[in-house]
Amino acid sequence: MKRLRLVVTIAALACSAAAWPAQPACTSEPRSKWLAREAVRAKVEAQGYKVVDIDIEYACYVVEVRDKNGKEIDLHIDPVSGKIVRQEEDS
Repeated sequence: MKRLRLVVTIAALACSAAAWPAQPACTSEPRSKWLAREAVRAKVEAQGYKVVDIDIEYACYVVEVRDKNGKEIDLHIDPVSGKIVRQEEDS
């Protein structure tokens, strides 16, 4: 009985993990082809944002910024092209 419960629990966890959407990677290019953080900062600031922090997640630069109204936004940026691929408002 314990073994059956264990198998059912493992199966349920596997199914629930598969239901979560995968975080898309921005690029599969090696880091040697990525823009430097300073270049990303300059591109973002040229668009009128104030950069607070720059991190790397899922092969993306994630740039925490404030817009001209002070709203906090996370920009997910392709590290090779420098294009914004997604943006999320901070809550």
